[in-house]
Amino acid sequence: DLGFLSAGATIGLLGIDLRDATGRYWDAEAYVRGSPWSNLEIIGGVRYMLFDAHGEASGRDFDADIDVLAWFIGGGIKF
Repeated sequence: DLGFLSAGATIGLLGIDLRDATGRYWDAEAYVRGSPWSNLEIIGGVRYMLFDAHGEASGRDFDADIDVLAWFIGGGIKF
């Protein structure tokens, strides 16, 4: 916490074996949040998601590899 600025990071990892699919799932983000006034909040950062799974659905084999890295911005108003 740096006064009206704060920073943070989160990471999650899940390895799971469902009967139809087996895989690993990553979700990580890092952000900076600013509150220039008591009723206004601005946030920006980067997020990474990975979905790597394989299995069988509706009698068909599948292999899914999805990798997303993106910037995000947002804000909020308190009233």
